[in-house]
Amino acid sequence: MAQIIIKNLRKEFGAFTAVQSSSFTIEDGEFFMLLGPSGCGKTTTLRMIAGLELPTSGEIYIDGAEVSQKPASQRDIAFVFQMFALYPHMNVRKNISYPLVSQGMPSAQVRAKVSEVAGILGITALLDKPVSGLSGGDRQRVALGRAIVRDPSCFLMDEPLGALDAEFREHMALELRALHDRMGATTVYVTHDQLEAMQMGDKIVVMNHGVVEQFGKPQDIYDWPATTFVAKFIGSPAMNLLEFNDMVGNGATSVRLHETAIEVPEILTGTNGNLTFGVRPEHLHLDDTAG
Repeated sequence: MAQIIIKNLRKEFGAFTAVQSSSFTIEDGEFFMLLGPSGCGKTTTLRMIAGLELPTSGEIYIDGAEVSQKPASQRDIAFVFQMFALYPHMNVRKNISYPLVSQGMPSAQVRAKVSEVAGILGITALLDKPVSGLSGGDRQRVALGRAIVRDPSCFLMDEPLGALDAEFREHMALELRALHDRMGATTVYVTHDQLEAMQMGDKIVVMNHGVVEQFGKPQDIYDWPATTFVAKFIGSPAMNLLEFNDMVGNGATSVRLHETAIEVPEILTGTNGNLTFGVRPEHLHLDDTAG
């Protein structure tokens, strides 16, 4: 397993900047989510960690080694794609065993390892079946099996449940989290689904237009959004945002919104001018006693 450190990571494609000076740390054994809308830079960030894209500038450390300019083959990682990327001419057993066979592992060890992984994923009965006849969920289990069979230092997953229907996607999300907890592996997972990120992640990076908007634990991001983008993006239904103009002093515990005083957590740094008041829908209630 491994700690992953990202320092001032930047990726440019010609005149377009896909990732702008990102910095964060993924601790050993975490299930870490890269979250944001389409085009925000999350998949590009994942591909740079994997070595499928080389950064324009910045540093990537995996288990203490700087790997930003090393190819994927020299990084001890396993990548799970959204569209499974299985070998259609091979059965399940051969798909899972392929990384071990490529490394020259003895046949007896390959059989034992494949049997162990198939048991973990609940696909022992499928080992001799062709992958072309499997359901989406079973194909995803095979893709996961091929990733975990060689015990990499970290797993990188690019929207691995995106091709599944909504009901089965939720089921597989629970299975993935349970698998992570059993293995204790460092996992970096890209998604645009904030509910999936909140459900599965130990930590979340929220990205928008190539910029890290916020980094932290799911509950902290939900309770204390750092920007209005995060406030609107995290939560279903979304947070209600009301703009107003006022002066708020250091230590204030209320604000005036249209002549009404509303209690807020203590404000550590005062401000003046155009402000935004945010409230989650679940914190609202109707009061039929007001006259």
